[in-house]
Amino acid sequence: MRGTLLDGRYRLDEPLGHGGMGVVWKAHDTRLGRAVAVKVIHHHLGPDSGRLRRRFEREAEITAGLAGHQHIVTLFDYGFHCDPNEMDMPFVVMELVPGATLKDQTKAPRTFETSHALEWCAQVCDALGAAHASDVVHRDIKPANLLLVGFDNRQSLGTIKVVDFGIAAYTSAQRTRITTDGRVIGSATYMAPERFVTPDLRDPRSDLYSVGCVLYELLTGQPPFALDDYFNLVNAHVHAPPDPPSLRNVDLDSAVDVLVLNLLAKDPSERPPHAYAARDALRGLAAESRAESVRRDLVRQVAAAFKATVSGRSPRKLQLLSDLVGEMARVFGARHAETLTVELQYVRCLAASGLYGRATELFDRVLPQADEMFGPDDPRVLAGRHSLGSMLRADLRAPEAKKVLAAVADARARVLGKDHPDTLSSRHECALASSDPSRLLASVAADRARVLGPDHPDTLVTRQEFAYHLARAGERARAARLMTELAADQARLLGPDHPDTRDSALWSKLFATTNGFPD
Repeated sequence: MRGTLLDGRYRLDEPLGHGGMGVVWKAHDTRLGRAVAVKVIHHHLGPDSGRLRRRFEREAEITAGLAGHQHIVTLFDYGFHCDPNEMDMPFVVMELVPGATLKDQTKAPRTFETSHALEWCAQVCDALGAAHASDVVHRDIKPANLLLVGFDNRQSLGTIKVVDFGIAAYTSAQRTRITTDGRVIGSATYMAPERFVTPDLRDPRSDLYSVGCVLYELLTGQPPFALDDYFNLVNAHVHAPPDPPSLRNVDLDSAVDVLVLNLLAKDPSERPPHAYAARDALRGLAAESRAESVRRDLVRQVAAAFKATVSGRSPRKLQLLSDLVGEMARVFGARHAETLTVELQYVRCLAASGLYGRATELFDRVLPQADEMFGPDDPRVLAGRHSLGSMLRADLRAPEAKKVLAAVADARARVLGKDHPDTLSSRHECALASSDPSRLLASVAADRARVLGPDHPDTLVTRQEFAYHLARAGERARAARLMTELAADQARLLGPDHPDTRDSALWSKLFATTNGFPD
């Protein structure tokens, strides 16, 4: 039909899509000089032409009255084309909308968020609400009849345009007839169960069931009943309860399950009462889903920022962390568990970076809040108090440090176990803050060698500190011997040119040759 002029006005230029109802063409309106879309419907009027013609004309006129709705493709004109067999073929002229359909989104690898799918279906319901108010029931809501305009993943949500309003009501008289074998013809994958029982039913809530089928497919990658056999498919729609979407997509929460299953209720009275109610419910969940997505992205950013900071602290990285902590407080709330957890990590970074004044100020504020929210024995709180004690020791406030670290070591032994690496770490720090470090470090070194292994980095650190403090206590010969043994182990494990190996070798020589303790 390329080049055919319909009604002396609409020239068919190129086909845009094919379906069971007919062919959509990109066409040119020669009278107004504009591009339009023309759908030529395959179904001839047949022997009941007068009644069906009047029905088609009425539906087209009603649908034209929906022009201007942002989620409905505007119908400009309609008519009947006499084909070479002198059979009248209905056609409709619509606005030409650039973009793909939701069918393309269901076929391609998923690039959209759950909130996108919820909002798209909310827009469909907004269009249905306007149509139902005008006594127009679509009866053929499916992904192929939902155009998606301007979607660009995270850059733009896009806008849904519903096509085939009114036309479906006409063609359904043709397509949903009962054949001699009792089969209902139509888009059975998305059809409400009552439509199979009463094919000509015009209940607006049937459209909501179809929206539920579309949403289910967007969220899970397949419709609620993906069956090839027609009669099995009909039986499933009429009798079988659909699986909750979360069984097929574990990232969905229970609220989404509830709404989708409400839309897919077998009894129309158990579905949302009208399209606008469904729209509002979908939009509410979409907003919650977007907020959750923002929270997940923020948590990922924070984790990446902390990882980068551990690999090398700098003022720029610490400022980024500070900004992210502020954003966490804005998104989650200042007293939210996620915010407090991140603040504890941030203040530990400040302490490890030597910014003791700022760290002390934050410790004084954050630790009491964390105590109240998580409890004093929570591992996050104990990690924060451990960092506080280490900072106090580094700031030459040994008595305060020892008190804090001893309490943390006792709590960790009680909560995590006496051989847990974190418990051993607190004992190591507590020993360094004590008045007799070498005695306590000897015990920690032995326990770390037993629990972690003699070649573990933490064991090597404690061995070095033990030898160092032995020398400070006057046992230089023994300290030199232990440093020599440590340097040999480090050369074997790390290499002879590693800085730790060189440090131990240098201390060994100094302890062996210096009468006093070298500063």
